[in-house]
Amino acid sequence: MEPGDILAGIDEYLISKVEFKTAPAGGFTNCLVTITNTLPDVTFQKAIVEVVIQKQDGAEVKRAYFTVLSIEPGMSKVIRVPNSTQGTQVMTQVVKVKSNELTKGEWELAGNH
Repeated sequence: MEPGDILAGIDEYLISKVEFKTAPAGGFTNCLVTITNTLPDVTFQKAIVEVVIQKQDGAEVKRAYFTVLSIEPGMSKVIRVPNSTQGTQVMTQVVKVKSNELTKGEWELAGNH
């Protein structure tokens, strides 16, 4: 695959998995986002992950960005998202990456914006 194709579909290769517990009074606690690099020959020196907390109807409660460092092939990194008193779902996407193999060590936008 070409680097541009990988960058365009980055969420297929840097896969996000979200886990959290629903709080009794609403919102959630203990939210963890696990980012896994499924590319066998690409290391990401840095990746910026966008995390959006939404209400049941899809309305946005909060948007935050987290930087993840050194994601080697087959490795996972975990992001701890602060607890929220609102929101029922958490959406994630990788928005920017830095990789010697894909971006020649430069920051590049990734995914669909």
